[in-house]
Amino acid sequence: MTHSMLLDVGYHGLLGIVATLGFAIWFNVPKDALARVAAVGSLGYMTRRTMVDLHFSAASSSFWAALCIGLVGYFIARRNDEPRVILSIPGIIPLVPGIPAYNALVSFFDGDISKGLENAVRATMIIGALAAGLIGARMITMRRLSEEPIVFGFGRPR
Repeated sequence: MTHSMLLDVGYHGLLGIVATLGFAIWFNVPKDALARVAAVGSLGYMTRRTMVDLHFSAASSSFWAALCIGLVGYFIARRNDEPRVILSIPGIIPLVPGIPAYNALVSFFDGDISKGLENAVRATMIIGALAAGLIGARMITMRRLSEEPIVFGFGRPR
C-alpha cells in the first residue's frame, strides 16, 4: 500500500467514526458503548473503502465490510454482555448506498429509464450484499443451524 492510500484509508476511518457515531447517538446507544460502536463501524467503513481502492466491486466490498462488522460486533458484544445490534446497526447504516438510489430516482424522473435501472440495480446489489454479510456473520456465530444463535440467550432457555 502506498503512503497516499494509507492516508486515504485513515481519512475514511475518521469519516466512518463520525458517521457511525451520528447514527449511534440518533438511536440512543448507551454512552459507555459509543467507543465500541465507533470502532466497529469505522472498521467496516475502512474495509469497504480499502477493497474498492483495490478494484473490488462495490457489492463485494460491501459484503466483506458487513461480514466484518457482524463478526467483530458479535465478539465485542459477547465480551461486553450487550446485544449485537447495538454495534452492528449503527455500523451498517453508513454503508447503505444512498447516492445510487438517489441517482436512480433522478434518472427515472428525467425519463432516462436505462440509467435509472442501472443505478437501481447497483443500489439493490449493495443492499443485498450488506444483508448477506450480516446474515453470514450470524450463521458463522451459531452453534448449529438448527439452534438459536449463541449470543445472550435469546430464544429457548438453556
